[in-house]
Amino acid sequence: MPRIISEYKQNNKIQPKFYCYSDCSNNIYQNLEEGKIDIGICSKKSDHPNLIFLPLYNEEIIVITRKDHPLAQYPRVLLTDLLPYHLITYFPQTSIGKKITSTLLNYNSNLSIAGEGNDELSLATQVLANDGVGIVVNNHFLDSFDIAKIKINLPKNTRTVFLAYNPKVKMSQSIQLLINLLRKK
Repeated sequence: MPRIISEYKQNNKIQPKFYCYSDCSNNIYQNLEEGKIDIGICSKKSDHPNLIFLPLYNEEIIVITRKDHPLAQYPRVLLTDLLPYHLITYFPQTSIGKKITSTLLNYNSNLSIAGEGNDELSLATQVLANDGVGIVVNNHFLDSFDIAKIKINLPKNTRTVFLAYNPKVKMSQSIQLLINLLRKK
């Protein structure tokens, strides 16, 4: 978003202030429906029919382990390679947790999901503390941990990130221009 906002400001006469904050998708949906925020970058959840969701990009899902874990020697693993291990991923109440868990279990119902976390930081911490095997989004938050990142054979659209907004809430011209810019990306 910082890059997009910078591009927006370079190409538009209107120079609004943008306030960005991080929250889970469920809170973003609620805030959008209540008109408390203008747009959200989040997962898509079908039980929010009043919101418009535009796909922005896909995030890569990877396996993380301690560097001394047996899987750490492989650049890529198959889901069958994970069968002997107890997996750690996001809480199933979250959109990403539900999606990853259902994707994993659809591919192989014998996989064991034994731990859960709210975000990449808590999942990486659990992996390190418990010699676990995590299934997470590959992002910069993981770079501060001494872990192995391993590719996995999941579909690219396992984690799609969306721009969401409520068309019933009156939007400023600035927000409309920002949405149009994001649609083009």
